[in-house]
Amino acid sequence: MKIFLFITGLLVPAIMIAAGWFMHKHPPRKINPVVGYRTARSMRNMDAWLFAQKKAGVIWEKTGIISLIASALLQIPFLFLSVDALSTVSVILMFVQLAALFFTIFLVERALKKAFSDAKEIKP
Repeated sequence: MKIFLFITGLLVPAIMIAAGWFMHKHPPRKINPVVGYRTARSMRNMDAWLFAQKKAGVIWEKTGIISLIASALLQIPFLFLSVDALSTVSVILMFVQLAALFFTIFLVERALKKAFSDAKEIKP
């Protein structure tokens, strides 16, 4: 049970790394409402779309790697304690990881605003 909890505590960072790599290396070729980093600012035009996909991907990769290492190191001492202690730490870590994931929205939106402050709302 402890190994299962340990692994599930690393799922969010692992998904961030994989999704970040995929978005960075293979961004969606067309603006769409289903796949990719989708906000009003990122969907204004194709340049903003590609910029947002790559920026979000790089941030997710870096954040995921840092979060994966930190989460693993923080969970290791709790492997030697009770299952309840490890599950509590796993839940807290998951909320921190999700907060980091959502914080990337702020970072990407700020970068988009800086890079495309004069962009007109024209979709290809």
